[in-house]
Amino acid sequence: THTHTHRRRLTMAEVEVAAGEVEMGPVDPIEVAYCPVCTMPYEYCEFGPTAKKCMTQLEQDDPELLRALMGEVSLEELDNARKKSRGGRTGRAAKQKLQGTEAESGILVTRSTRGKKKFITSIQGVRKYGINIKKCSKALSSRFAASSSVVGDDDIQVTGDITADVVNFLCDRFPEIPPADIEVLIKAK
Repeated sequence: THTHTHRRRLTMAEVEVAAGEVEMGPVDPIEVAYCPVCTMPYEYCEFGPTAKKCMTQLEQDDPELLRALMGEVSLEELDNARKKSRGGRTGRAAKQKLQGTEAESGILVTRSTRGKKKFITSIQGVRKYGINIKKCSKALSSRFAASSSVVGDDDIQVTGDITADVVNFLCDRFPEIPPADIEVLIKAK
């Protein structure tokens, strides 16, 4: 005669308890505070375009949460860091700089917005180095796969944001342009 013992399969929770692990119950939901300015959680405010307004609002609403998020960094330090990272000039100061530099510097590369996420890069002063402006425009459009056009006497406009690569391209393609003579300005809208 055979005696059979039926074994029941254990659930994963029973295996964990048998192995000495603690059984966990349901986890309480986390309360998330949302910013009334940008409607994102406060943890994400510093990465948005309204960071200073958001942090000022948070300073009024919950200074403890602001200290927890920002540490010992003040709002002025945050603002200065953001200005340095984007070039430091916006609005009127950028326009004054733009008007003053065209005559004194060699080549001025500016990026301006066209619509929401579209840019135009303008290159001024190429003619001063004896470069054919139409050939330069053609070379830019070929290299960056973008449309470019000659506007006015000494201005090339290229669709898209090519400010990161245009300095190296101009110096490599036209050796008569020294890199120190090229200035890049990013205009705020």
